[in-house]
Amino acid sequence: MNSFEETGKGLPETESILLLHVVYTIAAGKREEFYNKLRDFGIIEKSRQENGNFQYDYYFPADNENDILLVELWSGVPAQKNHLSTAHYQELQALKREYVVHVEIGKYTARKMA
Repeated sequence: MNSFEETGKGLPETESILLLHVVYTIAAGKREEFYNKLRDFGIIEKSRQENGNFQYDYYFPADNENDILLVELWSGVPAQKNHLSTAHYQELQALKREYVVHVEIGKYTARKMA
């Protein structure tokens, strides 16, 4: 995985970096189980290894025991769209149907700085 400082390297001037901020609300008492399945199924590691992925990390908010935050950083929209067609993304969708009761997505783009 590349560091945030490296994300702009190698990008054409016309491309932008894509940041996704996804908050999943998990069924009560199931957050750890959901996260453990993500890890055990290899969804996290496989996503991190995709071309164009710079960050794919889950965080547990300190003030909410049912939410989990996913931060994704991609080299651009095409890389993230390719992610949506992977087998591990389909596994994630199945887990979401089983555990997730609500999703909020923030999507942000930034152009490469000269």
